[in-house]
Amino acid sequence: RAVVSYLQSCRDTQRTWYSLRSVPRLCRLLACYNPAHPLLLGEVYGYHAQHPQGAAYVTGGGGMVLSREAVTRISGASINCPSIDYPDDMYLGTVARQLEIDIVHSPLFHQSQPGSYHPAILRLQTPVSFHRHRPLNPTAVYQQYLKDESDSFRQKTEL
Repeated sequence: RAVVSYLQSCRDTQRTWYSLRSVPRLCRLLACYNPAHPLLLGEVYGYHAQHPQGAAYVTGGGGMVLSREAVTRISGASINCPSIDYPDDMYLGTVARQLEIDIVHSPLFHQSQPGSYHPAILRLQTPVSFHRHRPLNPTAVYQQYLKDESDSFRQKTEL
């Protein structure tokens, strides 16, 4: 809830380029899923995932999608993050497991910048997101890795 409130309070001048997403690609991917099914989708990591206190979680940097039902369950639950500096994505994974929300991995979400992945992997994928663009130019990254020829959006030169 705090993340949603924070994002709603942000002004454009406060935003920085940490993650890039392809909205058309994301829409095509989401067409495969039922929003009524409790789902948390993104690049899944694990922290002691085989242990009872461990958790699988969707890494926040690469982006995550919560289905309508997942948002309903989380917003209706009584949950409290363990501490102000606790990793929010890891905690969300724990909460998802407690609320019986499926955590689904997609290799199309990327926790790092394109140079961190083997070029052959990127050629075989249709990436949805990349994260951590400093010192890269985010416009160039989008044009090279995320822009579709079918993008119907008008090209803008300012960010």
